[in-house]
Amino acid sequence: MFAQKDIASPEANEVTGVKLHEIIPRVKGTVILDDKLNVVKASGIGKGLKKTHIQDVLHACHDELGRVGYSVYSDTLGPIHLWLNPMDRQTTLVFTAKQAPASGPNQYE
Repeated sequence: MFAQKDIASPEANEVTGVKLHEIIPRVKGTVILDDKLNVVKASGIGKGLKKTHIQDVLHACHDELGRVGYSVYSDTLGPIHLWLNPMDRQTTLVFTAKQAPASGPNQYE
């Protein structure tokens, strides 16, 4: 599993060199929340989301996220992957496209 900071941004991580779209194809944006559910960092479509939308997603995924630390939720934005880091209790939401883009996952490089 990748450390929380490794999936924080679509750009390459300075330590691992991993790009988010290499882990999960079709990334449209991210949101990272602290343990009090305040937005720590957002990118792509995550920057424009209302807090109520994020709260709705977290509410729908609460049980599974708390039990296994990972959940997938689909809504009008497409699939959303959620991770809960047990060490610092930060939650990462990764928004992905419903289908692969025509030019493939490398369009994000």
